[in-house]
Amino acid sequence: MHFIYCPYCGSKAIQKEIGDEGKIPYCTQCKIPLWDMFITSIICAVVNEQKEIALLRQNYVSQTHFVCLAGVIKMGETAEETVRREVKEEIGLDVEWLEYIETYPYPKKEMLMLGYKVYVKKDNFTLSKEVDSVEWVPLENALEKLREGSIAWKLVKQCRYPIIASNYHNNFYKDIALIRTRPGMFIGNNKISTLRTFLDGYHYAQQYFHERPISLEPLPFFLFHEFVANYYHESACMGWNRIILQQTNNNEEEGLKLFFELFDIFRSIKIVNCQVAELTLQNIVYHNTVNTVYKQCIRGVEYKYNAEGIDSDKDIKVPIYIHSQKVYCVKLTDNYGYLLLIEYPDALCFTHECNFIMSEENIKKYMEYNFGQMQWDMADKTVFSKKPIYQDRIILDEEGHYKYN
Repeated sequence: MHFIYCPYCGSKAIQKEIGDEGKIPYCTQCKIPLWDMFITSIICAVVNEQKEIALLRQNYVSQTHFVCLAGVIKMGETAEETVRREVKEEIGLDVEWLEYIETYPYPKKEMLMLGYKVYVKKDNFTLSKEVDSVEWVPLENALEKLREGSIAWKLVKQCRYPIIASNYHNNFYKDIALIRTRPGMFIGNNKISTLRTFLDGYHYAQQYFHERPISLEPLPFFLFHEFVANYYHESACMGWNRIILQQTNNNEEEGLKLFFELFDIFRSIKIVNCQVAELTLQNIVYHNTVNTVYKQCIRGVEYKYNAEGIDSDKDIKVPIYIHSQKVYCVKLTDNYGYLLLIEYPDALCFTHECNFIMSEENIKKYMEYNFGQMQWDMADKTVFSKKPIYQDRIILDEEGHYKYN
């Protein structure tokens, strides 16, 4: 809204130079600048655990395209409260978790729209009078149903799940096969130490490209280190190349041969079955309130100061598995151990707070330490194909916002 008259006294505004802002409508009676005003609203990409998005038909908005759920922020509401209210009012679902994506100006409606990715459990819709119909649409097909360039289209494009697992693993295993046939050509010599340097580059590339999902079959290579340590009953503090060199009396070429033998075993490991513990409200309260539960320091804001400016020695910490929903104990073939995976609304993730490969007993003890008593049941391993899987989840602030690596 652009002011011509003062909304307080009715006087006609003049144009006045104000700082770096240029000429702004100004009331000479009230002696105040009359800044342009706009409506603040939210727009949501509502997704479920099956990688589907709820797209709405609202004929008063568009008769040719689907749209995303949206609504105006009421006086006294936060944007997050508006998201929860609108999702419940318009499609009858409860928000499990939400994530801010970006702000979108909408000049045609004199509006600023705050974009969110919203996670819900798939259920039947209960529609408001404003909504003509809603459909669950596979996220990879959603853009074609939205008007290209619209705010809904931009939001969905930005917050889609990683639909196809990264080519990182396929390229990695192809390159390992090439190195095996002609190591001198591809890494310069036949030394295991050179191979280690080469593979460290792959690891760096994986960390550099943010939010790169992984697969469990074959196992991701970052587990190879613990596999080798467990295979030879050595300390996990040693690098896998050092453990292998110990077995070959520091013979680099024999070490390279042994690497490929171990790598073949590692690649053959499959998931046998898995157990799941669904986190109850009691588990979540335990995790969020008990002082002994593991915490994560927020990077970059580890220190607080009191009024005198003296370090109060109070790190900003968050319960390490905040917003988790379920935990999985995953059994590997040939007694190679078990994996621990944590399920969140949008993904599954490993944890760096304990070994990646452990015994079933140690996983359950570790989880009970963090969540109290838990009920474990058998689960279908196909669950691991329904959400992206990441190596690490980093908490960014006290509210539990995060990023994946």
